[in-house]
Amino acid sequence: MEIRHIASGSKGNAFQINRGTETIQIDCGVKTEVPDHLLLTHLHKDHTKYFMDMILAGVKWWAPYDCGKRGWVCFHFNPGKKHLIDNTWWNSGIPKGWPDLIIFTNKGTTFFVETKVKYNKPSKEQRIFKEVFNKKGHVVEYVYSMKQWNDIINLKIT
Repeated sequence: MEIRHIASGSKGNAFQINRGTETIQIDCGVKTEVPDHLLLTHLHKDHTKYFMDMILAGVKWWAPYDCGKRGWVCFHFNPGKKHLIDNTWWNSGIPKGWPDLIIFTNKGTTFFVETKVKYNKPSKEQRIFKEVFNKKGHVVEYVYSMKQWNDIINLKIT
């Protein structure tokens, strides 16, 4: 087994573990060759900058977050810039069009969920995201209520 330090610091983090027939990468804050598996330590940009590339490449991945009793992994994102209480702006680094939630079930289904209020229309970037990821077999939905969310879960999981 070989452990390779690729990068660490505020500009990006990544390590790779080569086990002979497979490569496990820890974090993807810098561009690397596509590994077999990816483990995210946490969701800061310097650890996840190339996460979308990994998903699109079909990399199996894990993260230390859980969606309650179901045993699902859930990521909550705040794409774009957010106005802070001290009158400054914080840029999350999440690309435009990404959904609010990404949920991985223990049955192999991936949900990309954009939560909306008052039937706001999805942005152009969100529509493109939905089109691309639906073609790849993922479930991408815009959700306006808990009832709608429960209906989607029941329809797509059972």
